[in-house]
Amino acid sequence: MRPDLQEALPSFDVAKPSRRIELARLAKAIEASWDHLTAYQGATQPNNPAYGQCYPTSRVVQWFYPEVEIACGDVWTGSSTERHFWNIRGSGDDAEWIETVRGFGYRFRNDGPTS
Repeated sequence: MRPDLQEALPSFDVAKPSRRIELARLAKAIEASWDHLTAYQGATQPNNPAYGQCYPTSRVVQWFYPEVEIACGDVWTGSSTERHFWNIRGSGDDAEWIETVRGFGYRFRNDGPTS
């Protein structure tokens, strides 16, 4: 295991996939793993490590939290509109947006990504 992943996830046991891990800790481990091999279709962008990572990341979050759904929509990056994926738990007014790539150039409203 890569040292940066080991540090982010020191006690993770792959043999126990149903084990819950704190979302912030999971997000840190996921972010530490980002590279062209984990990006959707190998997509990368200089100075934006999150580019191409939203769909794979949302799948990993769903694996650890099977009750969440994967949502998708268009977001404004500041220069273009891009397809984006994130997780959501619940529905309606009780919906909780789980966004692990926030802060990497996407604009959001309080209720999730915005187009």
